[in-house]
Amino acid sequence: LSIRRQRQMCIRDRSEMVSRTDGGGDSAAFWKGLFNGAIEFAATLGSLAYKDEVTLENIHDIAMTCPASLSQIQAETFRESSFFQLLQQAEAGIKTPGDQQAYKQAVAFFLQRVPTIGEKARGAMTTSVANVLSPLLRSPFYETLCSPTSSFNPEMPLDGSCVVIDFPVLVWGDAALPVSYTHLRAHETEA
Repeated sequence: LSIRRQRQMCIRDRSEMVSRTDGGGDSAAFWKGLFNGAIEFAATLGSLAYKDEVTLENIHDIAMTCPASLSQIQAETFRESSFFQLLQQAEAGIKTPGDQQAYKQAVAFFLQRVPTIGEKARGAMTTSVANVLSPLLRSPFYETLCSPTSSFNPEMPLDGSCVVIDFPVLVWGDAALPVSYTHLRAHETEA
């Protein structure tokens, strides 16, 4: 599996663990789709813009800084925003027709769908993304999983390495769940 795909699986696993306590209902599919879209398309733009150097922090920042309204996109200042600059960098990273299609879908999500869902729905989307990714961007998870100086690589279990990740849930809380679960899932995927 590619690093991008593994990161998406890790984030989705964390999301599923967080959302298990959220209940259900008819609107559950809408909220899950909105969250999954934010993660998937932020990862897509990040991968195109930063290539193999994309981080969870990049994905978090992309989802947090996307335009909130159509008027924000139409404003003169949008072209000076970090999100617009990211779009340009991602567009420059397109190498294949598949990249072009992925870019097109990500742009449609962030520049057409998100700005029209309303302030409360966008707030729920960004809150969900923050709830899932923020614990992974704080110590000690950041140093272990995200820091450029970390010796851990998500492909290590797939390459046959035995990886021991010591984040007991009783000590580190819910943030430790996806780390342990993803490690076990990598072994299942390999088998």
